[in-house]
Amino acid sequence: MPIDFHRKAEHQILPEEQQYLYFKMLEEQLKMIFTTERLRTMPNWPFTKEDGSKCTAEKLAEAGFYCPNPQEDPGSLCCFLCQKELDGWEPMDDPMEEHRSHNARCKFVKMGFRDSEDMTVKEYMKLSKDISRLKLDEMEQRILKEHRSATEKDAEELRNFIEPNRSDC
Repeated sequence: MPIDFHRKAEHQILPEEQQYLYFKMLEEQLKMIFTTERLRTMPNWPFTKEDGSKCTAEKLAEAGFYCPNPQEDPGSLCCFLCQKELDGWEPMDDPMEEHRSHNARCKFVKMGFRDSEDMTVKEYMKLSKDISRLKLDEMEQRILKEHRSATEKDAEELRNFIEPNRSDC
């Protein structure tokens, strides 16, 4: 079977459907800059002020955490910026200290856990840029992996074509 060297690529750099999904994902992630949005992801958090807990949904949201999958894994929380995932929370855990101890390099940690309502426009724009860069890096890695796989497949086809015909030379 001859190889068609003039065929169109079977995949675009970023097909329209992936672009849409990427922007929807980015939109959802950007919402998490706001403490109130992060808090909405933890409607059934088990620890409250009333029971004397430090590890309340409010404190977790203030420390940058949200629950990416509240139905299936309500105890696994993630920082909206550094993406550090933590679970196994205890009632007396201090969310800010836990975040700092697990990723002191997080830019949100370095900002001093400013409440989103108190952020300056400049701080908001910086966080938005950081989130966008993080998501673009993730997408770039996924695209590179897909293209690497496609290139390896094409190289294998070429080797399979060349090797049997080499003796004809």
